[in-house]
Amino acid sequence: GFLLGRLACAILTLFYTSELGHVTVTVSLAYIAFIVGGQYLHVSGVVAVVAAALTLAAVGPTRVTPGAWRRIVETWHQLDFWANSLIFVLAAMLAAGVLGGLQWHDVGLLAVLIAAAMGARALVLFGLLPGLSALNLVAPVDNGYKAVMLWGGLRGAVTVVLALVAVQTPGLSEDMRHFLGVLATLFVLFTLFVSGPTLRPLMRLLGLDKLSPIDRALRDRVMALSH
Repeated sequence: GFLLGRLACAILTLFYTSELGHVTVTVSLAYIAFIVGGQYLHVSGVVAVVAAALTLAAVGPTRVTPGAWRRIVETWHQLDFWANSLIFVLAAMLAAGVLGGLQWHDVGLLAVLIAAAMGARALVLFGLLPGLSALNLVAPVDNGYKAVMLWGGLRGAVTVVLALVAVQTPGLSEDMRHFLGVLATLFVLFTLFVSGPTLRPLMRLLGLDKLSPIDRALRDRVMALSH
């Protein structure tokens, strides 16, 4: 992913002001990294795409004009919106087929799944990030923002994709496919109807919707200079 990302950045410079060419290179990079990693090198295609994207994001802005880079970012925001929308449409289709056999013990399993997902995220936010900050590898993150990332990070897009693959796999037993389909669907519903609506009140509770004293002083200074 890193090597392909660097190659894509070199190719970007060949297109000069062609914004369509820049977008084509970045979209092609995602597919090529996934195929080369997964099919030919037998490593995770998803991780290869992530590595390529991080490399492109770090080096790409220095290879094209600011306007061209803005066009690339806007295009990928649009693709991201379409992909997430499609995934949740597929989730709705999946829910119609698997929730008919919902049982009470599935709700208990959902609680275990949510606790495990939040525990893994908390381990990164409150266990890994402070160590990285102490080593000056990342900027410090306020605990309030960590709490919001913890609660608001229970997105179900990848879960749904994996579940859709699993429920269509003939090699798995019917009970296992039902297990995966029900939990994935319930996890996404929890994200949509519990985590999402409560995120804004949580931010207000933690005071993240207000400027800090330093930010207020900076704002007042900028406004004074403007006047």
